[in-house]
Amino acid sequence: MRSQLLKTGLVAVAIAGGLWVLTSALFRVKIPFVLLLALVLAVVGSRAVLLGLRSPMKQALLIREDSDPPILGLLPDRPFAGARRWEYLLDGAREEPALFAKTVRPELVRLMDERLRLAHRIDRTKDPERARAVIGPVLADLWERERTLTRAEIDNVLDEMEKLWATPR
Repeated sequence: MRSQLLKTGLVAVAIAGGLWVLTSALFRVKIPFVLLLALVLAVVGSRAVLLGLRSPMKQALLIREDSDPPILGLLPDRPFAGARRWEYLLDGAREEPALFAKTVRPELVRLMDERLRLAHRIDRTKDPERARAVIGPVLADLWERERTLTRAEIDNVLDEMEKLWATPR
């Protein structure tokens, strides 16, 4: 830090000396050296401050670089990785219903339980009748019966889940 200040000071003295010689010889104007030095130090100091205030570099876009579909559970640890995982699981479940029963259904049941607990203060295991009344027959069937759903049933379940999320607290 000190060496940089010393270097900057020497550069300012050299520039001020050059300006003093230039103004004296070419224009025959006598400007005090101290005034020129103060002017040059102000300019050099301002430059140093402005360079120190540079905006941070642009952050990389939050877009996934690889175009290959991910292997389940092995998504990169980046923003929106969880959302991409869900997107991949739901797309796969629409095409392959067995995947829904094995991977998506347990997660949806867990999300329903969490929503019931947070928004409605209902524990499904302690008060199943009240929980069934809140979530409706489609979602109640989802958590009670482990079975493979058709594509239309999966779409219906997802619509019901969105309605459950839209329910005000």
